[in-house]
Amino acid sequence: MAQISLSPTQKTKETKKGFNFTFDKFFWNVFGFVLFIFIITLLLFLYKGYLQNNAKLAEEELANIRKERDIDFERRMVKDFRKLFEVNSLLQDHKTVVPVFSYIESSTHPKVVFQKFELDVSSKTLNLSGITDDTMAFTIQSEVFNRAAEIKNSEITNLNVGQGIVNFNVKLTLDPSLFKAK
Repeated sequence: MAQISLSPTQKTKETKKGFNFTFDKFFWNVFGFVLFIFIITLLLFLYKGYLQNNAKLAEEELANIRKERDIDFERRMVKDFRKLFEVNSLLQDHKTVVPVFSYIESSTHPKVVFQKFELDVSSKTLNLSGITDDTMAFTIQSEVFNRAAEIKNSEITNLNVGQGIVNFNVKLTLDPSLFKAK
């Protein structure tokens, strides 16, 4: 029967402690490294070609799009877009002055016609140019402006009475509460 021993009876080769350098290991390590660099270079070269091809296709597509675009249409759209912003700001201002228009409309005598309407929102002043064919209507209109709580000050200028027609200008200083939407 064969004996099996766990302790080695014979040393086959004595190993050195530390770095064991052989030409065979060195060769395969260098060969593996060079092969790795070669494969990485090959992959990068192929990827570069792929990217250049995609860039060329994108440039061709962009050139086709440029051929198809209508520059006059784009200019009209930019112009219309600007108008849209102008209308938007006008509408915002409109919200501010609608109560003023409504107030003047409701407090104007039926025989008085205002031909000119200049509103300065920052100073809260309103300049009106009016005309009437009745001096009594002018007097009533003047008194309405003087007694109104929404009007802080009323100043009549350029009063011309002649041939049954009364022309006048009036400068109104309005109460700030009149500019708030109701």
